[in-house]
Amino acid sequence: HPDRALSDFYGRTTSYAETMAEAQAFAAGLQARGVAKGDRVGLFLPNVPVYLSAYFGALMAGATVVNFSPLYTATELKAQVADSGARLLVTIDSAALLPTALAVLRDSPLDQLIVARLADMLPLFQGWGLRLFKRGELTPLPSASEVVRWHSALSREAPRPVTIDPMRDLALIQYTGGTTGPPKGAMLTHQNLTANARQIEAIDPHKNERDVIVGVLPFFHVFANACVLNRTVLNGGTIAMLPRFNAGQCLKTVSRTRATSMPGVPTMYQALLDHPDVAKTDFSSLLVCISGGAPLPPPVKQQFKTVTGATLVEG
Repeated sequence: HPDRALSDFYGRTTSYAETMAEAQAFAAGLQARGVAKGDRVGLFLPNVPVYLSAYFGALMAGATVVNFSPLYTATELKAQVADSGARLLVTIDSAALLPTALAVLRDSPLDQLIVARLADMLPLFQGWGLRLFKRGELTPLPSASEVVRWHSALSREAPRPVTIDPMRDLALIQYTGGTTGPPKGAMLTHQNLTANARQIEAIDPHKNERDVIVGVLPFFHVFANACVLNRTVLNGGTIAMLPRFNAGQCLKTVSRTRATSMPGVPTMYQALLDHPDVAKTDFSSLLVCISGGAPLPPPVKQQFKTVTGATLVEG
């Protein structure tokens, strides 16, 4: 289904074919830069379209993806870069991320930083608005050989095929929450990830129906990696992605995209119910939502069902 929309980013859609082509170009670009099977490629990204191309492109090149929280300080990011063995990091020119990534580049084993422009991913007029009126939210890229623009990291060549043993080869190093000590890098194979996606799809009562999922849970977290990213691609759905949770923006996205599902955490659902726009939001397309990350209070579950008509399931 190459013509279906894989991502919707504030109204700008990218098809499966377009995402596939960019992922292949990134895979070939990584190989041209010496990235080989088993090398670690770090993603220091919020939920933006380039995450998809970087994630799948790194996997195509045989690399192991390492997710880093975009909320990390330079000290936290430096520690996990060293622990994971990541030598290359992908980020965006956001003032909230790029200065941290540059600081880690200067003082860690990182060899290269690949930077995508946030404005290039937005709808045309929103991108212009960001460049012209919100420059303070962006950080200019320094002129340095180790800092590479995203489009310069893409290759016009086809990536060289890489043999993957799904049972043994690592796809992802996913750091734990650190509730019992320093976060630990859980090593997940391709089979681990695809098995989770197949399990989620198998229990979905609406699989193979119209599938538009609100992707506001952060992709760097395993909840979103399994329940938003991998299962949606497996099902041929669309991810209406948001880089951070804002209750009003989330409600607008549900209405605008006629979303069918929206995984989240209990505090998110409570914030949506408390927002003044909830009464004028069209929830008629919403079928089911999954709550995780913390216990779901029964009153929130019941109120969400009453207000939206959608089933809220505790994971």
